[in-house]
Amino acid sequence: MAGQAAIDRYAAHRVRIRSTKFKILGRPQTENIETAKGPISTVDNPVVIYAPTWYGAEFKINHSSLPIGTAIVSALLARNATVIFRPHPAFRALPEAAAAIAAIDELLRADAEATSRPHRWGAASDPAFAELANVADAMVADVSGVVTDFMQSLKPFAMVATGDKTDIFRARFPSSRSAYVIEWDLSTLDDALDAMLGDDPLASTRVERRDYYLGGYE
Repeated sequence: MAGQAAIDRYAAHRVRIRSTKFKILGRPQTENIETAKGPISTVDNPVVIYAPTWYGAEFKINHSSLPIGTAIVSALLARNATVIFRPHPAFRALPEAAAAIAAIDELLRADAEATSRPHRWGAASDPAFAELANVADAMVADVSGVVTDFMQSLKPFAMVATGDKTDIFRARFPSSRSAYVIEWDLSTLDDALDAMLGDDPLASTRVERRDYYLGGYE
């Protein structure tokens, strides 16, 4: 197991396995992700990854924020952020996702022309996740594996709750307890991004959650 969180997940779902059957090993995939060098409040023009996950077959397992992606990206641009747009690779084969992706691509292209900010989308966002995490200052993502990997950086991140209020979302998905939560109706969007890119009150919480999910290894 990467960290204690993976062990606790079994107990939370009433799967009984003796503790001697588990060993915490860490997550080697994160070894190339660098730790934040300072508070994000000192960064004037932050680089933010937006990484929506793929569409689930049913609403209850569909955690993709892509349908509200243009609003999220627009809010990031309004805060002078440089955006790395990295949708899940599975989107490339889904016609219903093409329009949303194209709209965000166009939003970034137009802003890049107007401001000269070096946004990255399409093929420019294809490098390994560790490379993108190292150039980014923060991330907006959904319920997905990139969240736990990004924890290695100790950089701030926000998660999109598809249908739940913040307290319910954090109870259902413990990985979000160190995240700024964007609710589906966008009612918390501004507050979440302002906190994530500003005073970052969850900074100390991320240290504990990183150890809990990734085993505490450097």
